[in-house]
Amino acid sequence: KLSEFRENRNLVCGINDKAMKTAILNCYNTAEELRKKFCKIENIMLNLRDFYVCSGSSDFFQSFENFKDNFAIAASNVEMYGDDLTKVRNNFRQITESSAEIIKFNK
Repeated sequence: KLSEFRENRNLVCGINDKAMKTAILNCYNTAEELRKKFCKIENIMLNLRDFYVCSGSSDFFQSFENFKDNFAIAASNVEMYGDDLTKVRNNFRQITESSAEIIKFNK
């Protein structure tokens, strides 16, 4: 690794830490908002059962029951994006700190 570093002395890389933190928070906030909206949709559908009675209503509500499991999956996936970005941010910090130590001791 040190030989690679010496060969690429002019190589500069980094992340915009502020933008990364904002993206992470946006993922978590979006996941929470999705959960709230999905909960509202589920409540609407439960209340609708009392008023929507016809020949196709049972198929309609059964289709919704089958589909609503996807709500939790969608919100969870968005939350996982936040988790993944957090890992990227932490890994980059660790690499930066390790690189700084290498530079410090090899002057």
